[in-house]
Formats: sequence, C-alpha cells, structure tokens
Amino acid sequence: MRKFHPALSGFSLPELLVAIALLAVLLTVGHGLSEAVRERLAVSGCIANLRQIGVGIQAYANDHHGYLPDNREDADGKETRWQSRLDDYVHPPFSQLAKVPKSPFVCPAAPRPLKGSLFYALNQELRIFGTNKQPLRQSEMKTPGAYVLLADASGQGWITTGRAEKMIEANGLTQRHKGKPNFLYGDGHAAPFTRPLLGYADTPDPFYQHLWFAR
Repeated sequence: MRKFHPALSGFSLPELLVAIALLAVLLTVGHGLSEAVRERLAVSGCIANLRQIGVGIQAYANDHHGYLPDNREDADGKETRWQSRLDDYVHPPFSQLAKVPKSPFVCPAAPRPLKGSLFYALNQELRIFGTNKQPLRQSEMKTPGAYVLLADASGQGWITTGRAEKMIEANGLTQRHKGKPNFLYGDGHAAPFTRPLLGYADTPDPFYQHLWFAR
C-alpha cells in the first residue's frame, strides 16, 4: 500500500504562478467593471439632477411671467446666482448645500472637496449685466429642444461659447464623464452630448447656433 506523503499534496511553483496570474487578471477585470458601473451611475445621477433642475426652472418661469432664472448683477455690482433663484423650486435648495450630503446642483462625478466652480454651468446668455441686456423668456427660445440652458462643467460657472478652444479650456466641459458633458435643454430634457464641441464663432452650422443661442 502506497503511503501518503505530505509534500506531494502541495502546489508546484508553476501552478502557483498560474493561479496568481489568473487572480491578477480577475482583479483587473473586476476593477474595470466596477469603474464602468460607477461611471454609468454617475451619468444617470447627473442627468436626474439636471431633469430635477429643469422642473424647477419650469415652475420658476410659470411664477415669473415666463422669465428664466439668471445670474444678474445689480447696480452695486452684486451678482445673484441662478441657483439661489431656484431655492423655492428645487429641493434640497441651493442654500442648504453645506448641510446635505448630495445636492441636485452638483454633478455626482464632481471631485471633492467642492468649490464654487464645480456646479452646473449656465449658458452665458443668461448672465445679465446692466440694463442693456434683457432677461430671457421661455417664449423667446426658437428651438427649446436644441437650446442648452445648463452644462455639466467645471469652469467659471457659465458656458463661454465664443470659440471651441475657449469653451473647452474655460468651461472644463470635457473633464468629467469621459469627455461627454451632460446638457439640460430648454424643453426640460437632459442628455449626454456626443458631438464635437464647437462655439458659435467656429462654425456657421445652424445646429450650433441653436445649441448656444435662444433668440
């Protein structure tokens, strides 16, 4: 009868190397899948935020003779932000940002700690300075379904549309969601933007004119 030898029950060195290699592959694949899942969740959460803000904008416009919330500077140079105008229409409100773990005004993919430039960015047409520029009404949007109100950006707080280079550099439109920003449109729908980012001055294409300019 053959005797059992403890040394014969272990793994050989080649077998251990193969097992370690397989484990490394599985960990790599698992990490990649988890990143993809996190990104999908961030995109869906970001779009949900923009849709919620869109509902708030609609309610605000209904209560303000059709005018959209804007950034407006008064005679003393003090600027009221569009987020603050929506305090009674989006919950939790922007004024409670420091007290809530998640806010509809902040993209789920935004890096922490948060800074003022990491909120959703407003179309520059909705920045009102002085008395020579009139606020925008919903009825003035020629193509609401194609006109961008807000962008998932991390720049200076509004969408500069002069040139494509300026848009990307100043607005940080490609810094999150693998270079595909999410937009909220004038009709309230939100979606990732997959076309090239071009400013109005870069092309006469009507698509981009409707994208950035309401009137």
